[in-house]
Amino acid sequence: MTVQANFLAKYRPALYNKRKQKLYMSDLKGRIPMRKLISLSLVLVLSLSFACALAEDAGAPEGMLAGGWAAAEDPAVTDAVTALVAKAQEQLMGVDYVPVAYLGSQVVAGTNHAILCKATTVVPDAQPRWVIMYLYEDLEGNVSVLNVADLTLGV
Repeated sequence: MTVQANFLAKYRPALYNKRKQKLYMSDLKGRIPMRKLISLSLVLVLSLSFACALAEDAGAPEGMLAGGWAAAEDPAVTDAVTALVAKAQEQLMGVDYVPVAYLGSQVVAGTNHAILCKATTVVPDAQPRWVIMYLYEDLEGNVSVLNVADLTLGV
């Protein structure tokens, strides 16, 4: 009897057949490839998740991470910004919003926009105030208001 057979007979009797004095190697062979398969699977999953993370960042415009806010290169109010505010104003009543500056955007499943507006409540002798209007534009062009935040100036 070999040293390996003695060891298996003592510590792993299920792997050793005492009648034939033979070692069943088929019981051992199944374990080694399973370890390799598990290791290979883990390496594959990690490399796929890393590749997906790189692909998400590649979809965002240069200088901006997906989900991060990017300041507008030109804060001028364009026809597109005016149209966004007009679509959003259809959902709001009692306040007139005039876009003054386009502040920035955020890439999500669509686009979030931050727009500086002059807001005037529709009542006689109303005082205008400054607000930042946060709008969400989905991939189909629908616009919804996320938030209208009042700006308090240190006066």
